[in-house]
Amino acid sequence: MRAAGLILILMVAVLAGALVLTQTPAPARAALLAHLALPFQATGITFEADTNRAGSDYRDFDIQADPNACRAECWKDATCKSFTYVKPGTQGQYAHCWLKSAVPNGSANTCCVSGYKTGGDSNPSLEVDVNRRGGDYQDFELRSNNPYDCRTACANDGRCASFTYVRPSFFGPNSHCFLKGSVPNATQEGCCISGVVRAGGGGGGTAITWDNSSAKDHRGHNGEHYSYSCPGGGTPATVWGTDTYTDDSSICTAAVHAGIINLQSGGTVTIEIRGGQQGFQGSTRYGITTRDYGGWPGSYIFVR
Repeated sequence: MRAAGLILILMVAVLAGALVLTQTPAPARAALLAHLALPFQATGITFEADTNRAGSDYRDFDIQADPNACRAECWKDATCKSFTYVKPGTQGQYAHCWLKSAVPNGSANTCCVSGYKTGGDSNPSLEVDVNRRGGDYQDFELRSNNPYDCRTACANDGRCASFTYVRPSFFGPNSHCFLKGSVPNATQEGCCISGVVRAGGGGGGTAITWDNSSAKDHRGHNGEHYSYSCPGGGTPATVWGTDTYTDDSSICTAAVHAGIINLQSGGTVTIEIRGGQQGFQGSTRYGITTRDYGGWPGSYIFVR
């Protein structure tokens, strides 16, 4: 009898809830259902049923068959400004989530649920469609195809100042991650997503100045690598050579000439000691003009 009574009470409660919803006007009922469906912490991001926002994607992945799961992924990602959830069976067997770095125009489409943040812009942790060329000391394939895995690798390495994530198909079938010991200049390129983790260099090298930073003390240690940290706000000093530099050349200035760092930001660079050369040819690159020189007993190159 007690079990039957409990079942009866539950049935009455369910019927009462259904009655409340059926007696509520349709617009208010839809709003109430939408409110009940949304996670509390994501109230700063809209929920647009039957809407597709095509374009500006920087990350996508399969997800559970719940648009709020995609919405929550966008809400907690500083780079994400909007999202589109694609229902199962549209782009494959599973539901798919597209995170976007902008808010593309919406279009009516039953395939999808979209939304955008309403709380204003936040500082992005990813630079979408940005490449930072140069300064590489390590690179590897990323089978996860997730730019945040590249950023995490940089953050966990004290040498890393910045990174560039290359999207799949640009450097092989999977994505690729480049860790950099400096902060190279940014250029707009659709291949890539970049970010700065430690402005001014990774802090992993010996601190040197722009006018007193030669490699003469390592002459004869051919093949060995040495890392140096150049301060920001540098003033160019004398350099002889191109790509291969005399070992009495300013390391920081040569690094700018090689396209690895810039005068404003500085950064960490790594050199490899080489032997003497019969001659060195000067050139002008990145605003730095180097000089010609004849035979010299020691030299170095930069390890990228």
